[in-house]
Amino acid sequence: MENNFIILSVSYNLNINMKTKIQNLEDYFNNEIPTLIDSCKNIVKENSDIKAIYLVGGTIRDILSNIKPSEPDIAISGDYKKFSILLSKIYNGKVKFHTQFLSSQIILSKPNFKEDYHIDVNSLRTEKYHSPGNFPEIKKTKDIKRDLMRRDFTVNSIALEISNNNELCLIDPYGGLKDIRNKIIKILHNKSFVDDPTRIFRAINYKFKNQFEIDKETIELMQISIKDIKKINQYRIKKEIRIFFNSIVDIHKIEFAEKLHLFEEISKDLKIININRLKLSRLNIPRYLPIKINFLEKFGIILFNYNQKEIENILNWVQLNKSEKNKLLEIPNMNLIFTKFSEKKITTTEIFENLNNIPIEIIKSYNYVCESNELKKIIENYLNNKSTHPL
Repeated sequence: MENNFIILSVSYNLNINMKTKIQNLEDYFNNEIPTLIDSCKNIVKENSDIKAIYLVGGTIRDILSNIKPSEPDIAISGDYKKFSILLSKIYNGKVKFHTQFLSSQIILSKPNFKEDYHIDVNSLRTEKYHSPGNFPEIKKTKDIKRDLMRRDFTVNSIALEISNNNELCLIDPYGGLKDIRNKIIKILHNKSFVDDPTRIFRAINYKFKNQFEIDKETIELMQISIKDIKKINQYRIKKEIRIFFNSIVDIHKIEFAEKLHLFEEISKDLKIININRLKLSRLNIPRYLPIKINFLEKFGIILFNYNQKEIENILNWVQLNKSEKNKLLEIPNMNLIFTKFSEKKITTTEIFENLNNIPIEIIKSYNYVCESNELKKIIENYLNNKSTHPL
């Protein structure tokens, strides 16, 4: 039977083929996780303590923006723990519970999946913040609209109910669909950034990932709340900074953050991340399109123009493991090596002797920022030889 599509709380003409887009969403997740939608429907049908299941947040935003959606975020009216266990059993997955947040994560792994795949599951809930940057007081709710109200932006406050046997019900009480169509990032209430200043990072990330604009009032409230960034615990700040630099390498994104004084509000160690020092504008890096390279290569591009001490200070504010940190600390050594290469003729043996201890990711990042065609040829020949004759 063909699904019927119901759009709630929408009083304007979207001028988009919503049915097709939602069908694409269903098809995408059924392809990534076979029979996901039907499995959710069956769980509700067979368990009276699980009332409704919703796809929520960025999943909906991205599919309606014609962007490949992220891994699914599911909200449950009812027993989210029981749902997580039942769904994970269908796919031979594992579950991690975060009971303080009424949430869990289902991990689907090999051999059933090509790579690890995660499904975030949350109980419908409300949040009350008692001070900026701290974790909120959380309570269960049965009302999807109250759950959507706690979210960061209108474009993320849309839900698709997938538990009804005959209908996929799109719920949009706060105008998120209209803002997606108009490519606008807008908060749901005036205390949004006061409650959680990390939303400032997210607003910037969405602006450049989705090619959206931040509405005027939201920018003004970001500017007012920027001082509260330092109230966030350091673990969360490190995580957000990594996401910021991992999502896209874009001179305009960094410039936007600089105008907000984002990094200098966090620490004087980060104040040096600015446009004049980065000198990225002359680089041949695609605007708005994430480069398909890993995080170390991206961050190496950012750090190439800094000295050892400056890099150490910056890395203290980024979520890194020991191996990643050690590799990035090789950037000054790499710069010295390539300075030496540019000053005299160098043999192939000398190239390998000098570069052998420099991490491949760091050498690749230098290839993006190097302005010398001769040095680029040296790098490319070295990388080709390494790939065809690995140690």
